[in-house]
Amino acid sequence: MPAERGYRFRRRFGYPGRIDAYERVWLTFEGMAGRVEVRLNDHILGQRNEAAGTFEFEVTALLRPRNELV
Repeated sequence: MPAERGYRFRRRFGYPGRIDAYERVWLTFEGMAGRVEVRLNDHILGQRNEAAGTFEFEVTALLRPRNELV
């Protein structure tokens, strides 16, 4: 049986401007299939085995001046 092939997506981004205390930042994902693990700044946001469909994470408290999404 052939080995399962994996892909890695990496995106670096800055803090998204001024965020008021009542505002929240969400990362939304769509169009991913198979097993998916999402990390922001080395913090695991979540995993999905069948990632079809849309899923999202509220990440306001995890944001830094420079961020890395993997």
